[in-house]
Parts: sequence; C-alpha cells; structure tokens
Amino acid sequence: PFGSGNTQPAINGTLTVSDCTFTDCHTSAGVNGYSHGGAIDLKRIKALTVSGSTFTGCHTATDGSGGAICYDVEGTLSISDTTFGEDGDATKANYADNNGGAVWTKATTATIKDSNIYGRGDTGVVAKNGGAVYVAGGRLTIETVTMADNRVSAYGGGIYLASKTSATESGLKIDGHSGSTIHNDDEQNKNDAAAVEANAAYGGGVYVGSNASFLFTGGEIVKCKASEYGGAIFTDGTVTIEETNSDTSDYMRGTIEHCMAVVDGGGMVYNNGWQFGNVTLSDHVVISDGAVVANSCTI
Repeated sequence: PFGSGNTQPAINGTLTVSDCTFTDCHTSAGVNGYSHGGAIDLKRIKALTVSGSTFTGCHTATDGSGGAICYDVEGTLSISDTTFGEDGDATKANYADNNGGAVWTKATTATIKDSNIYGRGDTGVVAKNGGAVYVAGGRLTIETVTMADNRVSAYGGGIYLASKTSATESGLKIDGHSGSTIHNDDEQNKNDAAAVEANAAYGGGVYVGSNASFLFTGGEIVKCKASEYGGAIFTDGTVTIEETNSDTSDYMRGTIEHCMAVVDGGGMVYNNGWQFGNVTLSDHVVISDGAVVANSCTI
C-alpha cells in the first residue's frame, strides 16, 4: 500500500488522493514490518484528504487494521464522495484481519461525508471490531454516509469508538440487513434472532467504549443484530439520540428499528451500568419494532 515502509511522505506533510481507484490492494506480513492499511497506510503526515475515490477488495495481512485505509497519526483525516466496496457484491468488500474493515483512524479530527461503506453481508466478517470504521483516537464527524452489510466477530458492526473518543453524525444510515419481524412473544423473538447472522456480538450497529461519546442526530440504524447485547448500540460511554431542527416542522428524526439482540438490550441500546454508561433520548426519536433500552436512560 501507499505509505508502507520507507515510502512515507515527510513528517508534517500532507497527502491528497483525488479521483483514484484502488482495487485488490493488500499488505503482506513481514514486508518492511507493516501489515496495516490495504491501500493506504500512514504513520507520519499530519493531513490526509481522500475524495471522489473507490476502494474495492483491499485487505490487510495477519493482525493488520484498516482494510483500505489506516491513518495512524494524530492529525487530520478527511474522506468525501468515496465508496468502499460495492453494494450487493461481497467479493468487492474491504476487510481487515484485526480492526476497521474499511478505515482505522486515530486522527485528532476525522471527517467522513457523502460516502458509502459496504461489507460482505452473510458471506463473512470484515474485521474483529468496527466493520466500517474503527476510531482509535480523537473525534469523528459523519455526514450523509451509508454503512451496509458489515459484520464483525466481536464489537461494533458499523462503528467502533474506543475509550475516550467521540463521534457526531448527521444523516448516517447503518443497515445491517440482519433484522427480523418483531413479535409479541419474547421467545419467538429470540428464536428469530438466533436464526439470522449477527452484525456483532456487542453493538450490531455501533459500539461505544468507556468514556467515549456518540451523538446520533437525524440518522437511521436499521436491521442490525447483536448475538449478545445491544442490537443497534452497545455503550460503556455516553450516547445521545436526538432529532435535528426540532424548533421547526422540518426536523429529521433519529430512527432505530428492526434491530435485535439475542441475550439482552432489546433491539436497541444496551447501557452497561457497571461502566456507568448513559443514554439520552430527546423528543421525536423513533424507536420501533422491539427496540428497547436496557438498564437506565434519560428521556
């Protein structure tokens, strides 16, 4: 990948990637000691900008993170008008052996907007944690992004927020394609949940780590499943779910529906009381089809 080994740009430099196509790029274990970032792996430069580009079939070597992009810098990352994978084609998905199926970042400031991140659906996982994006540090802002068909073996089918990180979204849609009709019979719900592939063990849509925060405004989390806790969101930190433009009739509702968890957390948020996580729901939030908050929340 670009940036591996001695091809790193100068410290404090910048890299702009515009209108590029990355296909079947991958790292090889033992080559210069780098196994991260199937297409782009950066550990020095202070600013990476990616726009109008496509990443398909990119992946890491063993223990590598960031199937397409690994930005291991406390700098600025900007991704816009970019597509990772291809809707409905599992063979085009990007994947990581470790974390971050498409993107792994510890940027102080990261932004992803007007982009799509598609996974493998039922054919396989794309990472251990963070199917679309793994945030290892700093703050992530998401605007008008679709994450679909992403599955992981552990936490955060769509997004994983590590301890002390934060994310704010507007217009995010996470579609796990793993939901099911919710029945009045709890036993039937558990049977149905067990019958479909999970997007994650904890947090089918989003995993929020300890002392991390997630502001969910005007987005959707639909058809996500956790094999254990938190069909849509699992939090050890702070989650706020609200609408935008609430002072007018033209607000966008935060919507969570057709999500499920096999063990607990209903279909929506599992708030881990042992870690003092908390959940706040504002007016106009739509929570339907079995979506339930476990433990405590503020409404």
